[in-house]
Order: sequence, then C-alpha cells, then structure tokens
Amino acid sequence: MEETKEAVTIREAVERFLEDIGRAHSPATRKTYRVALYAFLHFIELEAGVKAAETSISQLSPELPVIFLRFKADGGKLGNQAFPKASRATLSTTGAGLSRFVKWCIIERLLPLPGSEFERMQLRLKEIKGKLSRNIISKVPPDEVISALLAEVKKPRPGIPRTERDKRNGELIRLRDIALIEALHCSGARVSELTGLSRSDLDYTNHRATAKGKGDKERWLYFNSSAWAALEEYLAARNRVVTSEEKGSSRRGRDYSGQPLFARHDRGSSVERPKALSSRSVQQLVLALVERAELDSNITPHKFRHWVATRLLAETGDLAATQDLLGHASPTTTRIYAQVSEKAKQTLHRQVFK
Repeated sequence: MEETKEAVTIREAVERFLEDIGRAHSPATRKTYRVALYAFLHFIELEAGVKAAETSISQLSPELPVIFLRFKADGGKLGNQAFPKASRATLSTTGAGLSRFVKWCIIERLLPLPGSEFERMQLRLKEIKGKLSRNIISKVPPDEVISALLAEVKKPRPGIPRTERDKRNGELIRLRDIALIEALHCSGARVSELTGLSRSDLDYTNHRATAKGKGDKERWLYFNSSAWAALEEYLAARNRVVTSEEKGSSRRGRDYSGQPLFARHDRGSSVERPKALSSRSVQQLVLALVERAELDSNITPHKFRHWVATRLLAETGDLAATQDLLGHASPTTTRIYAQVSEKAKQTLHRQVFK
C-alpha cells in the first residue's frame, strides 16, 4: 500500500479541499460543502473527542463520516443542542461532500489508497443518504402564483420617506425589484447568476446578458420585452441620480460598466459606487412579495427557474435548446422537466388515440 505524503491535520485537509474545489466550482457549491464539512468537524470533536486541528488526517476513521451522516438522518442531541432529522436534500449534499472530501484526500495521498474499509465507507454513505428524487412536479409554481408576484411587485408601497435620500432610494429599490422579478420570470437564471451580473455584461442590441454559471461556464441570459424595459428604466433612474449629484466636468465620461447590474440601495452602498445585491436579499424579496400578495405558496427564487424550464419544454419540445438556455451540463438534468406537463401529454395521447 502506498504511503501517505505528509502529516496534515483533519482541519487543514478540509481547508485545502475547499480551496481546491473553489477553483473549479461555483461559490454556491463550495459553500454547500463547507457547511457540511464544518458540521462534520464540529461533530467529531464533540461526539468522538477528535481534535480536528491536532489530529492527522491519516488517522481519520472510515466509521466517523458514516456515524455523522446517520446522526444527520436520525437527528438527536449534540452537546446541549438538539438537532432535527435532516431533509433528503441535506443528506444528499452532506453525503456528497463527505464522499468527495475523502476521495480528494486519497488522490492527494493524505489517506491510503482505496482499501476495503474506505470503499465500504463510500457504499454506506450512499445507502444512508439514499437517492434524491428527481420528481420536480411539486417544485414548479402554478402560473397564477407567478402572475400574482409580477403584479404585486409593481404595486406602489405606502409609506412616508423621512428624507429626500430615503425617497430616492425607495424609488430605486422599487424599480430594481420590478426588474429582478421580471428577469427571474423570463430568463431561467440562477439567482447567483443574476446577482453576479455587471452592467458591462448587457448586450443592448439583442436584449440579453452574458452570465457565468456553474464551473464558470458562460452562457447568454435572454430577457423578454417587459424585463428589458424594466431593466432600462431601473438603470436610467440610477444614472439620473448620479448625474444630479455631480458637478461640472465630472459629469462627462462617466463609466458605469463596472457597476453591478442589481445593486443595493441603502446607506451602506452609494449610488456612485454601489455594492451588488446578495442572493439572500433576492430570497427575502420573494418571501416579502408572497406575504404581501397573501399567497399560500412556498415559492423561492430558484423555483422561477423550474417554471421557465417547464414552459420552454411545454411550448417548444426542444430539449437541446432548453438545456443550453438553462446552462445544464447534461441533457439528463433537463429531461426531468419533461415529466411535468401532464396536461400536454394527455392532449398528445388523445390526439393519437382518438
């Protein structure tokens, strides 16, 4: 059996793994694995007395990842804190993170080459986390929910601004939120793709934007006429504010290209040098709209993407084009949306078998 390369602690190995996957994967993937692995480190310290910052990774027992995933699946107490049973989705991502971490340690020769114990560990993790269902029907919001959110975001919000600055920021937020919901409604974009856009990414001729998706792969996001009009109105309002606050020659040659497309408009972000809106803020916006519209729905920003995918497939039947528009690496991922349109399948069946 090949010897391990060097003495590295378990915590150091986790940090190196996260650094490596950060080079080839999206920030969201890295965050998911970081949460899972930090929880694992916390667990082994409290439950098994293993000091991750002092114990060599070569001493990692194949039993520990399995015990941890079972704990996540069953729930229980850790120290003085009670933990509920983890969802199937959480078990899937946690199990995947543990498996990839161990595999990386083996590749980096921080753990011995795969032997029966580690192979068995991988199989046991796979059994515990199970296979995440690909039935996505329940995740696709009804058309009426999407329409209600579009209508709600365009309604004026009551309230008396305290200052002229608050009034200005309130109007920018209103226009930004309309543009955001319109963009989610037609582009099929991931939230991180929209919040990662800068103004230089816009193609004004073709009403689209170039975005970086998973694995830093670039693709076009397309906007319909109402989304593009909302974007232009929002950006024009931002430009007017900057222009009104500038004097003399500084007005000439203003370059907006490096600014985030969707910006924060609060006291921690200036209009001249705005900070990008976070994905969390978009989630909070959708939740607020659901409450204001008094909808009985658990819709999230990502479910707009599911809705767009099903509409594209239902209207065109073009799996390859839908795959490209959504930025899926595999047609298998896109194919799961084809199961949703039961009405379309029923209509097609009746056309053939009258």
